[in-house]
Amino acid sequence: MEIDFNNLHHAYLVVGQREEAEKALHASFEARGFLLKGSPDFFLWRGDLFGIEEARDLSEKAVRSSFTVRKVFFIAPGRITHEAQNALLKTFEEPVQETNFFLVARDEASVLPTLLSRMRVINLESRAGEGSDAEKFLSASLKARLDLARRMAEQEESLPDFLDRLLKVLHSRKASLQSLERVHAVRIVSETRGAAARLILEHLALVL
Repeated sequence: MEIDFNNLHHAYLVVGQREEAEKALHASFEARGFLLKGSPDFFLWRGDLFGIEEARDLSEKAVRSSFTVRKVFFIAPGRITHEAQNALLKTFEEPVQETNFFLVARDEASVLPTLLSRMRVINLESRAGEGSDAEKFLSASLKARLDLARRMAEQEESLPDFLDRLLKVLHSRKASLQSLERVHAVRIVSETRGAAARLILEHLALVL
């Protein structure tokens, strides 16, 4: 995990497996002389669902006085609700000094663009060439995009996986918040039963 301790950001999204992210966090801080294990200012949350109550509890703990020089929050849920993410917006945007948040997610697409815009991303699962089809889709003409949408639907490629790659490419291109929100909205729909891949892709071909 690459953390710039000379320019430590207040909030990070760590993309990867929870266990790997936790080990990497401890190793990074220990290399700088900060022992998180056993610290009264290290807050660890693991669980299946991080909801609005958990978000409020975290926000309350974040403003309490610290015992040491730094407070670190490590949140590693199986899933985090949209309501919880919205509740964390102000906490992540206006943190108490010397307080850092690390939220673990399986991909950037599971995090609302508004919350993600307040975080730096650390990707533990980078894979070469994973954005090639997304890059091709974004760079193509409208006609070519519609052809790609038809072919992808016919070949029954995984729509959620493609949308995850599309979001990563848009983030790397520093795309507008509106574009990110459009893709994120259909990413949520893509996992529902009966989601029409071709219609979703054709819609994106027109609006991106």
